[in-house]
Amino acid sequence: PKQSLIVNRQSSIATLVIIALIIVWGWLSVPAPPAETFTIAAITDMSNQDSDIFAKGGDLFRAGIEGPYADTPEMSQAIFDLNAGLTRQAAESQPAFVVWPENEFADADDPQFMEQVGDLAVETGAYIMADTVWRSSAGMHDAALLMGTDGEEAGRWAKTHLFFSEGDYGFVSGEPIYSIADTPYGKVGGGVCYDYHYLDVVRTLAQNGAQIILMPTDDDFSATPWFPPFHASDAIFRAAEHRLAFAAGTTNGKSVVVDPYGRIVAEGEINERGVISGEVFTSPKRTLYTRFGDWFGWLMVVLLPGLAGVSFKKQ
Repeated sequence: PKQSLIVNRQSSIATLVIIALIIVWGWLSVPAPPAETFTIAAITDMSNQDSDIFAKGGDLFRAGIEGPYADTPEMSQAIFDLNAGLTRQAAESQPAFVVWPENEFADADDPQFMEQVGDLAVETGAYIMADTVWRSSAGMHDAALLMGTDGEEAGRWAKTHLFFSEGDYGFVSGEPIYSIADTPYGKVGGGVCYDYHYLDVVRTLAQNGAQIILMPTDDDFSATPWFPPFHASDAIFRAAEHRLAFAAGTTNGKSVVVDPYGRIVAEGEINERGVISGEVFTSPKRTLYTRFGDWFGWLMVVLLPGLAGVSFKKQ
């Protein structure tokens, strides 16, 4: 028993030394933030809880329940007007980007609404990431659309990981293209909501050169207060894993802006309409997670049975 206690103590000390070395290595390898920063704003629009907006909907909304997308021009206009007002409010902080929630407010190729988004981007001088419905040859996608400050579309990303109920409404997964949009502030990648629960989307965007990730999200689930913080935590992990500036706008919170070191620089309230903005920067560095994937997690999976076996044998 005494010898076993000594071995266990030595193992614990060795483990603590390894952890300390990892922390020191991380601290020394992270460069100081650059002096040049820019602002990202994110919107919490509460559109999924707005009865006045629902009243303008068609068959999907007449029962008074949350539907998958705006199904009448009147509803699309109401959601646009709401987010346009919040975007103008956000413009007071002179943001480089404004991220809207996942509200599927209009067809991505409908000039009536896309021209309004373009005009708003020109007016505010900010790139706008809006959530749309994209009807491609492959089917109907939930898609993030980035509108540039020249009033023209700068990028489009179809949601690749669908929530289980979205297929019931006719949505299909987008092709994993992971394109990048060039902007004066850095290279932008996008996705929608459930996409940043999965490791492949943000990692592939980072491998393709993305420095900034913008994602519309929907955290509502009947105004639940517990899910939004859980969802927002993914933004922190994805930002730190790949040293990316990350921002998510949400229907009911928690909207967040995160810097490349995983620090939350702005966060919204849950179930409260509003705008947040925070200063971020881009990093030229890429991490081992970007280069090799989730190697640390898989290493732990491989080592766990062996460590458990050694422990069991000693006992």
